[in-house]
Amino acid sequence: MESVSSVFAIMLIASASAWSSVLCPLSCECLIVSTINCSNKVLRNLDPSLFSGFSIRDTAHLYLDGNGLFGLNKDLFGLLGKLRILHLHNNLLTSIHMDMFIGQNNLEELTLHNNALSTLPPLLFSRLLNLKYLTLHRNQIFALHNETFSQLKKLEVLDLSVNYLKTLDTNIFSSQTKLVALDLSSNTLSTIPDGIFRNTNSLRNLSLTHNNLEMLEASVFNNMQSLEFLFINNNNLTSFGNMNLQLNSLRLLDLSSNKFRNLANDVFEKVPKLEILMIQNNDLETLSTGVLDSLTELITLHINHNKLHSFPGNLFMRTEKLVNLTISNNPLRTLQVELFSTLTNLECLNISSCQISELNGNIFKNQIKLKFLDMDSNAFTEVDKQMFLSLTELWELSLTNNKLNYLDKELFVSQKKLNKLLLRNNSLTSIDVATVEPLTNLKELDVSDNPLTCDCKLKDSLLLIISHYVTYSATCSAPDVLRGKSWELLQLLPCDKSTETPTVSITRTTTTSSTVTTTTATDSTISDNATPTTVATTEVSMPLPLEESVNKTDNIATYSKPSVFVVPLCPILVVACYTIN
Repeated sequence: MESVSSVFAIMLIASASAWSSVLCPLSCECLIVSTINCSNKVLRNLDPSLFSGFSIRDTAHLYLDGNGLFGLNKDLFGLLGKLRILHLHNNLLTSIHMDMFIGQNNLEELTLHNNALSTLPPLLFSRLLNLKYLTLHRNQIFALHNETFSQLKKLEVLDLSVNYLKTLDTNIFSSQTKLVALDLSSNTLSTIPDGIFRNTNSLRNLSLTHNNLEMLEASVFNNMQSLEFLFINNNNLTSFGNMNLQLNSLRLLDLSSNKFRNLANDVFEKVPKLEILMIQNNDLETLSTGVLDSLTELITLHINHNKLHSFPGNLFMRTEKLVNLTISNNPLRTLQVELFSTLTNLECLNISSCQISELNGNIFKNQIKLKFLDMDSNAFTEVDKQMFLSLTELWELSLTNNKLNYLDKELFVSQKKLNKLLLRNNSLTSIDVATVEPLTNLKELDVSDNPLTCDCKLKDSLLLIISHYVTYSATCSAPDVLRGKSWELLQLLPCDKSTETPTVSITRTTTTSSTVTTTTATDSTISDNATPTTVATTEVSMPLPLEESVNKTDNIATYSKPSVFVVPLCPILVVACYTIN
């Protein structure tokens, strides 16, 4: 049995080898039976006889893409009647003869994108009765004859994006009863004629994005009961006329980057299966109370970057399956405590850039599955210690670009799974060790751009962070000698925990000496501006001025902890003495 298999394998290899050596046109590759690969061979011109050999007529796959071809002889493919796949994209074709595809009755896939075609002969595709896949995007097509696709009754995918189409004939797609995906994006269409999709009952994916649509009647989509994905973003739409959408199978609707100022209360009433709704980057000023009531299957909602000043308290009453919600970049200033009460499945919530300064501590009480919470760029000065109590599944929390000056010791008591905590650009002067102690799973901490006072209190937090192998980013703002330095230097500062006024010092051994005054604090109080209290002075040896020496403390391995007592002849650099309040 093994010998038979071996013989069969040898026969296949020999057959492929024979195909490659005998049948393959010059400069092309024929490593696979019935396939000629001439892609990216810089074939500027193709001789009409190139594919005329009798032995090549069984070719099923022909790849001529990426050659910079300017033109094609109309008889080039005349004898390739068994072609199923023909790739002509990424060339420089400006026109194609109307008889170019005569004889290709078996062709199923034709790619003509990324060329310079400006017009298409009305009957160019009339013989391609089995064509299923056609790409014409990224050309320079200004108009289409209403007969262009009339014979393509088996067409399933058609891409006409990135052209210069201004109008479409009502009958342009009248024969495409099996069309599944249609891309008309990035043209200059100002309107879509009513009835253009009357026969495209199988269409599941339609893109009209990046056009100049100003008005679109909802009735345009009435016969598209199989449509699942509809993209109308990046137009100039203000409404759907006087009708609501009737798309029973629709799962995704993208209305973003238009000019909607309001949405009719019943606009989504007939799209009961909608799972993803994107209406960000519009001019919405208000949302009516029941506008989302029929969207019981909604999973993702983006209504960010609008002009909304408030939400109805029961806006999400029926959207209990919502998992991802983005309401950022709206001038909301506050959120009702009951706004998210029904969203028990929410996992991602973004309320950044909403000018919010305060939230009720119970606002996230029911979001027990929440994993990502973005509260960036608001005006929070502090956060209620109860706010995150129910968020036991929280994975990432961002509070950057706020005005936080204090973090309660119990703020993160429930965040055992928190992986990333972002607190950059706030007004924090310190972080208590008790605040970060519950964060046993933390991997990233960013407290950069905060006015941190690098003292013994902050050192305890740093040492805890280091012991958990957390990636961190933070710099000191005070005392002056450490301003702008990484808080890693806190590891070098000895703190006498037997007194409330620890002496914080850094030493560096040297043989060169100069004179410096050492300061020791014994007073139990210190002012808010963190000015050390001088009690006694002792002259000791020191190699460099204080600022210059600290600037050279990049390698902490060169430093050692000083003695508790000030001993003459030991080079001691006194950083500061602070009282822990």
